[in-house]
Amino acid sequence: MEDIVGLCNSLSLGKEEEHTLDLNDTVLAKGVADLQAGLVGKLLIKKHYNRKAFKEVVMRIWGIELEVAIEGIDANVIIFCFSNAVECRRVFELEPWNFHKALLVLNASDDWDSLGEDAFRFTKFWVQIYNLPLYGMLEEVGTYIANLMGKCIKVDTGRNGKYCGKYMRAEYNLT
Repeated sequence: MEDIVGLCNSLSLGKEEEHTLDLNDTVLAKGVADLQAGLVGKLLIKKHYNRKAFKEVVMRIWGIELEVAIEGIDANVIIFCFSNAVECRRVFELEPWNFHKALLVLNASDDWDSLGEDAFRFTKFWVQIYNLPLYGMLEEVGTYIANLMGKCIKVDTGRNGKYCGKYMRAEYNLT
């Protein structure tokens, strides 16, 4: 056992073996561009799930016609690499998504190395705001109420920019 420990301690890189890789801005710009057509998601589920079924269901409900590479990076963290940035943006804008009653939180980060637990703290939801008097159906009121629940993203202005109906809709980030 001591022989193995001694051998492991003697492992080191010599001067001729130490190399650094200098990447120019053009190479890095291509990498950043590739990230624009990708998402990282976390499935908020405690039990085991069928990854193959997950991939099939996600492709079907997203209505993706072009190829998407779906790979697990961690237990519940999944990377989605789209071949089309437009479809990637559409999927991200239409969240929240779920799989077997588990929420899929998506992140459109351009720095996937910094993805920790905080990267999956926020997700978008739409809320319907009922029982407002007709004169209180204002964008400012919807924004105020949505900000009470999280951070307001936008308030649906309805037809012609006026609210007319039983409720208002507001989109917000839930923390």
